[in-house]
Amino acid sequence: MCGITGAYSVDGRNVIPLISTAAQMLQNRGGLHPQGVGISNGTLPIEKSLDPPYEFFPNISGRLSGHMGVAGLRYGTEGGRSGMVNAPPIVVGYKGMSLHIVHNGNVPYADVLRQYMERDGYHHTTTTDTESLGALWLREISQHGIENGTKKLMKELEDSAYAVVALLPEQNTLLAIQDPKNYRPLFFGQSGATYVFASEEPAIHNGLCPDFPIQKIEEIGPTQLIVVNKGGIRTHTIESHPNRSLCHFEFIYFARPDSSFTTTNGNLRVAVARYRLGEKLHEICPADVDVIVPDSESGDYVAMGFAAQAGTLYIKAMPKERFPVKLADRGVSLSQRGFMTDNLQKRQFIAGNRLLLEEFVSGKRVGYLTDSVVRGTTIGRNIELLKKMNAKEVHIRVSDPPIKYACHWGIDFRGAEELIASQIASDDIKVANEYMRQLTGADSWGYMTIEGLQEVLGEEICMKCLGIGFDGKIEAPNFLKEFQGVK
Repeated sequence: MCGITGAYSVDGRNVIPLISTAAQMLQNRGGLHPQGVGISNGTLPIEKSLDPPYEFFPNISGRLSGHMGVAGLRYGTEGGRSGMVNAPPIVVGYKGMSLHIVHNGNVPYADVLRQYMERDGYHHTTTTDTESLGALWLREISQHGIENGTKKLMKELEDSAYAVVALLPEQNTLLAIQDPKNYRPLFFGQSGATYVFASEEPAIHNGLCPDFPIQKIEEIGPTQLIVVNKGGIRTHTIESHPNRSLCHFEFIYFARPDSSFTTTNGNLRVAVARYRLGEKLHEICPADVDVIVPDSESGDYVAMGFAAQAGTLYIKAMPKERFPVKLADRGVSLSQRGFMTDNLQKRQFIAGNRLLLEEFVSGKRVGYLTDSVVRGTTIGRNIELLKKMNAKEVHIRVSDPPIKYACHWGIDFRGAEELIASQIASDDIKVANEYMRQLTGADSWGYMTIEGLQEVLGEEICMKCLGIGFDGKIEAPNFLKEFQGVK
């Protein structure tokens, strides 16, 4: 999963400051050292860096200009995790055409697609699935044109996740596409004759670029293709009635709290969804406690909702370090999002860096509310810290059901072996709760249920990592099966 953005000005205005600002509003989605950030205005070389986004983008906007551009903040799910070679945007070339592409999502069968494109004569320069995706797309565009080539791509890449913004420099054109399932979000906004695209709505309407007042914002829906060039903007919908399956983890953890997404329950703001999950969690598994303590930012609204329903005091007794404090020997900032860092040592280091406000929990029964439990690194450490702060009891409540399967559609947990809940043999939520209580030493444990999650977030959400509609097996599309010799 990554943060992506782009813009095109039909009347030739410089959009690099607009893109740079939008990119900085997506730091919740990627760009952590050493995975990289970058920006392109359609010319070479691409500007990339391992510096923090809030340092790189202001610097680059002072010396780069252009009427079109794309930018990305990497959170790697395929390919090497470090180094600038895999940082977005990725440049793809095919028969005299080029594509500068930023991509949020993941191709589940990326290794086979890579081999297929290599046999077709394409030479990769990165190890990312984004390059293979871009190479296939550019091949289809070169043979069938933009609209028909994109239609062919969508038929070929069955069940892949790709929200994409890209430049065709030779055609002076910007493209944006959304996969048929809408796994990852993508929005576009209009400011006069300028069009801006971003993974999340607040990156567009942030108000930090007064020269580009936004008149409207729309969510890009499943199978939509948007083409922008000097002739203006054209929107195509490849399929008339596609299914929608937005990743539920956008609401749980990744997205900004001020973002909103389309659901079967209407347009739902992330902060409101988290608050309602907290209310629902109290309904499903209440806790007899004296104080409710949240786990970091994504757990704040869950804890607020739970506390409001319980009529219990809510207080931040273990907030994270807010400011970036880098230690050279750790290669990590204390303020980073622990789940998104690229190895266990870094995650453990970040998990343990809390402001311990013992007076609020000492001698009390604590309800500790967290957004999700994936690997178990953070929750185990925080239970230890609460007990170190002399909490009388620690009761854990989790706003996401047990995560049992690896995600192959844009979240970086690649194998079930790294998921703490994958060891739970039963689908019974009571069995899962008791297993985690014993494993962590908590006084009680309560997971959200699948039914409760759907009641809040609606029906059209992806829950494959929770075991809904997925058995852990990846099936390649027919053209890749034929390539592999599979009948």
